[in-house]
Amino acid sequence: MEKHQIGDVGLFTCGLLVVVNLVIGTDNGARVVDQVTVPYPPPTVECTGNGCESTIVSSNWSYIPLVANRFPPPATNSYYIWTTQDFWGLGCDIGTKLGNLSGDQDGFVFLDFGNPNQDSQARLGTILYNQSPISTDDIASAVVVFSQGFYYCSQIIGATDSLKIAVGTNSSGGTVTDVIAFQHGEAWSNLVIEINDRFLDYQGLTSRVVAVGGINVEPNFNPVYVPQHWMEGYNSVTDTRRQVVYVIGSADECPLDFPPSILGTYTPGDCFKKYNGGVLVYKWTQEDIRNISWGFAMAWPFPEIYNSATADQWYRISLLSRFNHNSPMYFRGVITQLGACEQLREQNPGVQICVGTDYAPNNGFLALYGRIQSDQYTVAGNHLKWSTDIRNYYGP
Repeated sequence: MEKHQIGDVGLFTCGLLVVVNLVIGTDNGARVVDQVTVPYPPPTVECTGNGCESTIVSSNWSYIPLVANRFPPPATNSYYIWTTQDFWGLGCDIGTKLGNLSGDQDGFVFLDFGNPNQDSQARLGTILYNQSPISTDDIASAVVVFSQGFYYCSQIIGATDSLKIAVGTNSSGGTVTDVIAFQHGEAWSNLVIEINDRFLDYQGLTSRVVAVGGINVEPNFNPVYVPQHWMEGYNSVTDTRRQVVYVIGSADECPLDFPPSILGTYTPGDCFKKYNGGVLVYKWTQEDIRNISWGFAMAWPFPEIYNSATADQWYRISLLSRFNHNSPMYFRGVITQLGACEQLREQNPGVQICVGTDYAPNNGFLALYGRIQSDQYTVAGNHLKWSTDIRNYYGP
């Protein structure tokens, strides 16, 4: 089940910039290749703003983080999906915003279609946030329309930006989720394959857009075996067209200061605990969170960073991974929720909402970057490339 080796790293210095050719391999073979130009040494960045307290300092070791074009990268919008009405317009909005930035952009968006679901005819899909069921086939159609909107509106302003779309569900729900977790994960992997196949029907689309898997996993949603079974199902698909899955995850109640940054082997600390009438129903540990988001061949961690504490939690989990598994976690991006918080405040004037959990995207990115960059045992995992901020999509 373990994976993620890094190899074939070529560094070519050119003044204050380095061009990095990076091949990321798994036990399925080399799969992801990036070429980026990055500052070297890594920049010192003052992190200012609401609750932000870290300063990023270049270190003596030679690892170069995976950042491109701008630092921090410009944030895209991601969405909790309440409706698929005017998905073309939603994609167009993303294409226009990226296209109006200078330089070629490589954007990321997470489309969260809600809880896993199986309808009365045994068809798999999800329950949207408006509580309406939607099949995987209809999700595929919506993502294709979204992609067409992105491509068209990017083209008409002369941009050649690319977009990675994480087609998402989550690990929440009741007994139905428990029963169908494995087959839903398997179906989701095939859904992503189907979406990319449909892209082939539209000239030029595959050169600019790719669909990947996405799942929002939070310990307070369900016991660890539910997302574990889903991930097993997703990884069970052996089709060579399969894609990675980005785990949009939280580290609820995980330690902020364990393990210490001293080489050794450590018993994982406890995280979220679910009680019913004073009786422990289930709990998560740092190891559980590490395994779900990094222990599977196709999984890449994409943490929710809502404040400085959440950055500390993920840094410590990466540290544990380095000590106990000889590999830190390789983070690909950061997701914040400022947009969703602002929407809720508009809907509930005068109510205190998201207090202390509303980092702006730049602050979220810099907070995690700073934690993992500052430690020789975690710095190799500093593959942060994307920043995205989630909000609700209610339709036109």
